[in-house]
Amino acid sequence: MESDTKKTGWATFRAFVLGVILSGVFAWLTVLFDNSEVMGWNHRNLSGSLLPVLPHAVLLLAGILINPLLRLTRGLIRPFAKAELLLIFVMTVVSAGVASWGLSGPLVPLISGYANRDWNTDQRQWDATMAPFLHENYYIMAEGTTAVARDLRDLHLQHEEARIRYRAARDVLLAREELAEVEAYLETLASIEDEEVRRTRKETMYWPHQQARQLVARTESDWEQTGGGLDPNAVVETYPDLIRERRYERDALREALHAINEHYYEAVRELRRGFPAEKRAVPGVVYSFGEGWASYRARVQRLRVGRDSLHALDDLARQLSAAIEEGTTLPANWTTDLRAAAVALEEISDIPVLAQLHASRSAELVQLQTKLVQQEQEGRRLRHMRRFSALHQFQMFSDLISDSDRTVNRLQRQVDRLRTQIETRIEPLLVVRDRVQVTRDGLLALADDAEEADADAYPTLADRLQVAMDLYPSFDASLRRFWLGDVNWGLWMGPVVSWFLLMGLIYMIFMSFNTLIFRQWAHNEKLLYPLAEFASVISDQASLKSEAKSLFRSGLFWTGVSISAGVLCWNYLATNDIVPNINPVRLQTLWIGYVGGALRGLASTYFVVIFAVIGVAFLVPSKISFSLWFFEALYMGLLLVLVWMGYGDNRWSLGSPGRPDIGVGAMLVFGISTLWTCRQYLLCVFKPTALKGLAEDEARELRVASFLFLASSLVLMLALIFQLGANPFYVVVFYVLVLVMTITLVRAVAEGGVLGLQSHASVLYIIKHLFGMTGGWTAPVLVAPLAVYGALIFGGLRSFIAPMMANAFKVREEIRMRRLHFHIAIWVGIVIAAMVSVVTILMLSYQYGADNMQDWLNTSGPRGMLQGVQNWVQNTNPPNAANQRWIIAGAVMMTALLMGRRHFFWIPHPIGLLMIMNRNMFGFWGSILIAWIVKSAVSKYCTHEQYISIRRFFIGLIVGHLIAVLFGWDAFQFHWG
Repeated sequence: MESDTKKTGWATFRAFVLGVILSGVFAWLTVLFDNSEVMGWNHRNLSGSLLPVLPHAVLLLAGILINPLLRLTRGLIRPFAKAELLLIFVMTVVSAGVASWGLSGPLVPLISGYANRDWNTDQRQWDATMAPFLHENYYIMAEGTTAVARDLRDLHLQHEEARIRYRAARDVLLAREELAEVEAYLETLASIEDEEVRRTRKETMYWPHQQARQLVARTESDWEQTGGGLDPNAVVETYPDLIRERRYERDALREALHAINEHYYEAVRELRRGFPAEKRAVPGVVYSFGEGWASYRARVQRLRVGRDSLHALDDLARQLSAAIEEGTTLPANWTTDLRAAAVALEEISDIPVLAQLHASRSAELVQLQTKLVQQEQEGRRLRHMRRFSALHQFQMFSDLISDSDRTVNRLQRQVDRLRTQIETRIEPLLVVRDRVQVTRDGLLALADDAEEADADAYPTLADRLQVAMDLYPSFDASLRRFWLGDVNWGLWMGPVVSWFLLMGLIYMIFMSFNTLIFRQWAHNEKLLYPLAEFASVISDQASLKSEAKSLFRSGLFWTGVSISAGVLCWNYLATNDIVPNINPVRLQTLWIGYVGGALRGLASTYFVVIFAVIGVAFLVPSKISFSLWFFEALYMGLLLVLVWMGYGDNRWSLGSPGRPDIGVGAMLVFGISTLWTCRQYLLCVFKPTALKGLAEDEARELRVASFLFLASSLVLMLALIFQLGANPFYVVVFYVLVLVMTITLVRAVAEGGVLGLQSHASVLYIIKHLFGMTGGWTAPVLVAPLAVYGALIFGGLRSFIAPMMANAFKVREEIRMRRLHFHIAIWVGIVIAAMVSVVTILMLSYQYGADNMQDWLNTSGPRGMLQGVQNWVQNTNPPNAANQRWIIAGAVMMTALLMGRRHFFWIPHPIGLLMIMNRNMFGFWGSILIAWIVKSAVSKYCTHEQYISIRRFFIGLIVGHLIAVLFGWDAFQFHWG
């Protein structure tokens, strides 16, 4: 490899440059397709799994098209070598998730969440319960907001405490009064002479008396807890005024908080609603899809002509200002120059051909719509005639109806195409033209008035001239608008950079952590990294290396591609009624219609065929795939037992009992065990002897990684303590749990090739169920500052960056990429993807309105992250004993598995128990079972050459599925209730 590197050094540089470009382009495309509905495109989930589409598409395209074409140049441009392709791949695959669910997707709405008045309503009380735990550097809010919010929180708590105390005091007095009335009535019964009547009335009052006594006991118990040793009579007397005073103070402080943030409320409202028509979110220099080159040239012309006119107006404005300040008259040629500046706009304001084009296109649209209506009427007439036709005429009418439907579809496409052309290319130009005409006419009118104006009217002329000059950017006569658009980038710079630095620390920890554990996993434990193997096989074919050179000539490979892509394409055509009267192939089966009686607990079970999951599961060892489906089946057995015991009917009614908690217990034991196993590498900067026997370059990399890991960990914890204001104890617990979760999830992908990760068991979930949130050292306010950061790290597990880094290390080892070059390439890809994606999201949000974009990324997810802070503050529940028992059960099971596997080879691999916490296993298990059955048979009965041949079929399944996702035939989303 070293000789190959020296021979193609320049080509490696071109691969790096291409990787940088593609990292940005892929981030841009990912954001566009994540929010494609707002632009009228079909949705494509390009990075919604741990098998991102675009980086793998590059490898496929290189093997199928690019390299074959480059070979035809006969040395003029050398084809891409495997090392070059995989360099591009690792740069784009690690950064793939950053542009979407992994970071940038929810980041922009999260940053603006506090200042979004549709979220931060008075009813939600975010100002008092959430804002005190937000740091101003990370959100769009006025300086001093956090301090005021903390004072508001104190007043809010005082008000609530006073209300609770007053209510408790009032309840005590009312209960005592009621008891006194009952006892007074009982005393009056002593005067009744008739013993029978007296006894009957006493018996009648027995129950009310008991109830009154119990009520007094209960209210006095509550009063002991809330009264603070005060006299309830004094509280009832004085607290109404105190409550009213606290409420007035609280409301006044809330109004003050709103007042200092009013500017930011307006700025965020513009983001959520979208720019008005006269503003541009996308810089004018950028060509927009569908606008046409004529529209783009017109915009450039408006910039040139408008800027010349505006320069002239700047000179005239200075002359007018000087005349006002010095009390002199305007120069004689002032009005002449003003008219010249106005007349110069006629080049871009008087465009007769534009009005003619609009009229002709509109008339053509009306004609097409008329034809469409007539054809639809004809189709209805033919269907009516077919209904009453003779049997021998039925087929004839069916053929006529099919021809009619095709004509309707063709006319509809023409109508849509023409309407889009009018709305996106012609009408915007007409609007801008009218705006230019208004500006021109206003300047001409100003020139006419200036001829008769005296010195006293000069200030009015100056105001009118400034109004006219302010209109120039609205028709693109502005360099800032042309190069930057109308987005207020300065508003976002501070919070975005702050989050990037904080998330950069955790990414540095993930990267150095992967560096340190890779040798243990890849060399000592011999993990296969199936996703990296898939990329390696494709790149082998693309560069015509090794046994994979016949992959694209293999019938089994193309059979796999045809099955997965063909079935998904067929289903797309059927479910979207693109081809009428065809039924989709059923790939997902819910058992509710097939099981009952003793098996009714399995009614909520899904059996799903996912071609990519089948293909990847075939690449992993049989013991791994067995473990993944076996423990899911074991959990189904647990559900059956619980149903038999009467706890519910199925998973839906039971609520997936214990699933995340069993996974948490297993994860804690496995993660801590793995950290202990890798400890010599984690601390090797202090223990050089741990690296004895390693090559110097690898030992140096491990020492640097160990230093960066420990230093970044320390800086991160200090930032969480002093920047976010989190409690030091919980910061340490949070950090350890982040490592434990990370190593578990990375292991699941590196060893099991699991394509999707979703779990309720977040870091704060674990803290809550282990310690509870009851007060004191477990007070929820100590954890609340970590809620948003934890959600941002693990909220998008489907695009979790740490497993991508692990696969990249496996690829790096195969091509023996220089270590420093590898790390630089990875970090450059991440930074480029993050920057491009955030800028693109901001431009789309301002252009279309964030409220109209993809709901989960732009509304539900970020709002839930912020709401999570409030939920933690208000959560004072003790740990649930049932949750703790499940956690202990998971820990015991994992301990037994790890210890038992040392002595008994037949004990299942623990990865399946870890993935109990992964909700995606609801649907994955069926596809993994299929792959395990085939892999077991192939391993037992086939030679290695036969295995390689059969493997091509399963690689074809993966490729076909990726092609289907790329073309929008499959959403590649995993939701199974």
